[in-house]
Amino acid sequence: MPSKLKVFATTIILLIIAFTAIDYFLMYQAAQKLKADKVEVLGITPVKLPYEWKITFLVYIENPSDYIFEVKKITYKVYINGTYIGEDFKKYIIIPAKSRSDQTLTFQFDVRDIGEAAIIILSSDHIEVMVKGTIEVPVKLLRTLTISTVSLPYTYTEIVERS
Repeated sequence: MPSKLKVFATTIILLIIAFTAIDYFLMYQAAQKLKADKVEVLGITPVKLPYEWKITFLVYIENPSDYIFEVKKITYKVYINGTYIGEDFKKYIIIPAKSRSDQTLTFQFDVRDIGEAAIIILSSDHIEVMVKGTIEVPVKLLRTLTISTVSLPYTYTEIVERS
């Protein structure tokens, strides 16, 4: 018959494992509820005329949970009138609990590198900008050890006026 001390120690260890697993599961569920609920193109502006341009946009990330998340990376691909013009990313962003975080992202490009889309940018006052990307959120065991990553895709299209 096992001693009372062994039973007590085993019970404590099982409780610690159970609470750790529950905490991880709750954090994983909360990470899946994060979402980029809106992307707003702030403008397409010249950096160095006539070739270098910059697109600035905001990604609004909604966190309805009680957890604070550290976003590992936000990736974004930029398309103008359906033509891919490039991609970039932003790393290590803190998203507070029960909040909406506004992340400003910029993408700089040279119109000589993008072919047909360059004519549209240089000649049109209205440009269709599509932004596609993912938000990568690490889910951590005991808030320290990354066990998995939740990838949340987003896509947004907007017709913008060239500044």
